[in-house]
Amino acid sequence: MWEYFPSIITSLFVALSAVWFSHWLARKSEYRKAIRSLKDEITTNIQICDQNCKLIDSDLNFLMEGKMLYTPYLPFNESAWEVWKAVILRRNSKVISKIQESYFYIAIVNNLLRRIEELKFGIGPIYGTLGIDIKETRSTNINATKGIILGNLLPQLKDIKEFLEKES
Repeated sequence: MWEYFPSIITSLFVALSAVWFSHWLARKSEYRKAIRSLKDEITTNIQICDQNCKLIDSDLNFLMEGKMLYTPYLPFNESAWEVWKAVILRRNSKVISKIQESYFYIAIVNNLLRRIEELKFGIGPIYGTLGIDIKETRSTNINATKGIILGNLLPQLKDIKEFLEKES
C-alpha cells in the first residue's frame, strides 16, 4: 500500500495545480474583460462630456436670448462600472479610488442634467408660482454642471483612461 502513496500524492498535486491554474486564468481573463469594458465606457463618457459641454454653451446662449434649446442632454454611462465593480475591486489598484470618485461625479452630473431638463421643459414642481426666477435657476444649474464636468469629471476620466490603457 505504501508503494502507491507517492503516486497518489503526485496525482493530487497535479490535479490541484491544474485547478488552481485554471482559476487563475479565468480571473485574469475576467479582469481583462472588465478593464476593456470600463475603458470603452470611460472613452464614451469623455465624448459625452465634450458633447454636453457644447450643448450647455448653446443652452446658455439660447437662455440669454430668451429662447429654448430642445436638444436633450446625453446621460453618462454607468453600466460597465456597475457590472464589473466586484471584479475590479478585488485588485489592489491605485486607480480604484479615482474610478469610484469619477462615478460619484457621474451620478451627480446625471442628476443635475435631469434637473436642468425638468426646469427647461416644466416637468416637476412649478417654481414660477413660488416666486423663483426659473431663468436664473436654470442658468445657475447649467453653470454648476459645466463646472463639475470640466473641473472634476473630465480630468479624472482622462487620467483613468490613461491608466486603463497601460493596464490592458
